[in-house]
Amino acid sequence: MSVWWVFVCLCLMPVWGVAEPLEKIMLKDGSRIYGEILEMTGSMIKVKTLFHDGDPIKIQWSEVVGINSKDPMAFVLSNGIILKGAPPMQDSGALGIKTDLLTEPIPVQVDSVIAVNPPVKKALVYTGNLNFGASVTKGNT
Repeated sequence: MSVWWVFVCLCLMPVWGVAEPLEKIMLKDGSRIYGEILEMTGSMIKVKTLFHDGDPIKIQWSEVVGINSKDPMAFVLSNGIILKGAPPMQDSGALGIKTDLLTEPIPVQVDSVIAVNPPVKKALVYTGNLNFGASVTKGNT
């Protein structure tokens, strides 16, 4: 019996790895897209899906009504607040962002989100040289 159990476990291991996708995006027309949310900037959300090996697909953010994810993401709101947490969908058009600091999720309207996982901006660095010279002479020259 133990050999049979080991055989079943080994056969099901690949299925367990793909049984639950990383994130789920719900759209206005009722369809769902499963995959990894890379970023959303400029009203387009980029998703690396399980069924597409090429470049990430782009979806208009205005078509999104919700996101479900267990992994934390960074959300930039229209008032400048940045929230980092897991975003389970509460109602159509609303997210409840669960942060590490609060026990209750923070309700956020999908329309108020202007960026998801925005790319990190590098610090502005100036390089160059500055030369300064002076000469003072007294007397007869």
